[in-house]
Order: sequence, then structure tokens, then C-alpha cells
Amino acid sequence: MTHSMWRSTLCQDAHVYPSQPQPPVAQPPAPPNMPAYPAYRPRPRSRTPIGNRGPWWAQALVSAAIGGFFYVVICTLLVIVAEFGSRDWWRVGVWTLMALFFVGVLAVWARSTPQRILGPGAALVFLGLQRVLDVLWAVGGPRLYRDFSHDTIALWSNTANGLAIFGVVVGWSVARRRTAFALIGVIPALALSAAGVWVEGAVNYPESLITTWLLNGTVYVGFCVLGILSVWACDGIGLAIRRGRTQSRPRPAYPQPGF
Repeated sequence: MTHSMWRSTLCQDAHVYPSQPQPPVAQPPAPPNMPAYPAYRPRPRSRTPIGNRGPWWAQALVSAAIGGFFYVVICTLLVIVAEFGSRDWWRVGVWTLMALFFVGVLAVWARSTPQRILGPGAALVFLGLQRVLDVLWAVGGPRLYRDFSHDTIALWSNTANGLAIFGVVVGWSVARRRTAFALIGVIPALALSAAGVWVEGAVNYPESLITTWLLNGTVYVGFCVLGILSVWACDGIGLAIRRGRTQSRPRPAYPQPGF
């Protein structure tokens, strides 16, 4: 057997044909196209105003703490102002800063963004009128005593005190209310403001200066709280009415799946 015949026999036995292309070599599967790991996103900040966060009892505790803070500050300032004199610009400046501080607290503790504007705005109107009367009194105090009667001076003082109580009640209530029904509470709040002015003038104050101004501050803050509670009660009635309407509303009939 020649060399060529021997080569042909080997190729046939091995089933390999030189003219036929070789089969491709199996490649490992390509890794799946995995997306890139998402970048860490910080937790979005809550857009809910501070005054509307947390359960109702937590909000009530914070409101009570704010009221207690103002009670302590007002009583302390009443004693300090009485010690340094009651008819000078220092007294006017102290109570003006106190009113502005209260307006700022309302802007922070309001329930919604519109109430952050309406509540402090309402308080600023009535407290601003009270501060105008106080400034006029500081400017023309001796002349007022000489040119006006006792009844006119009493009316001036009572109007200023009533504006102070009503301004606190209206500003706080507008900033914290939840329903329009709370506006009805403005009527008893107005009556309580007048009652607070009458009580302030009718109380027989003791001779002790500190006790006198502590009692005066207690009457003022107490009637502010009573006015706020009257609006709060009307707001609670409005919430009950809204809840009753929601529960009595018929539910839509959903189509049942066929069997």
C-alpha cells in the first residue's frame, strides 16, 4: 500500500475530512447584563409641617408646654417691668418683642402652610393694634391723665387688654384649627376676652407687688386658654360632623366576578 492510500484510509476511519471546516469550540455563556448598583438616595424629608406631625396627644402635650412657657415668661416679665417702671419705652419694647415672639411660634407650630401665614397674620393684626394703644399711652401718659376722665382711661386700658387676649386666641386658633366649624368658636372667644378684661379690673389685688402681677398674669393667660379651648371644642364638633358624613357615604358597588 502506497503512502497516499494509507493516508486516505486513516482519514475515512477517523471521519475527518480535511476539506470540511472544523466545528466551533463551545464558549462559556456570557454573564448576564446586570444593571449597575443604584446609588444611595437619602431619605426624603417630610413636607408635613411640624405642627401637624405625630399623634394628637403628642401635639396636645407640645401645645401645653408652649402655653406653660409663655405663662412663666409673662409672669416674670410683669414683675420685672413693674420693678423698672410701667410708663417708659423699655416696657413698650419688652412687650412688643414678646408679641413678635408669639407670632414666630405660631408660624412654626401651624398645621399647614396656609395656616403659617393666616395664623400669625391674624395675631399680628390684633396684637399690633394693642401695641399701638400701648405706644400712644407711653407717649401721652401724663397728658391723658390730665385731659381725659377716669372712664375714658379705663376704656382705653380695657380695650388694649381685650385686644391682647383676643389676638392670642384668634392667632392660635387659626393656626391650629382643622375645620371651618371652628370659626363659630370665635363668638364665645370674644365673650371670654371681654370677661377676662372685666375680671382683671374686678379682682382685689393684694398689696404684695409680686403676688399682684402673678395674679394678673394668671388671669390673662387663663382667659387666653379658655378662649382657645372654646374654639378647639367647636373644631372637635366639626371633625365629628365630617367623620359622620364620611361614614354615612354609600360605598360604590363593585362588579362581582362571574363563576
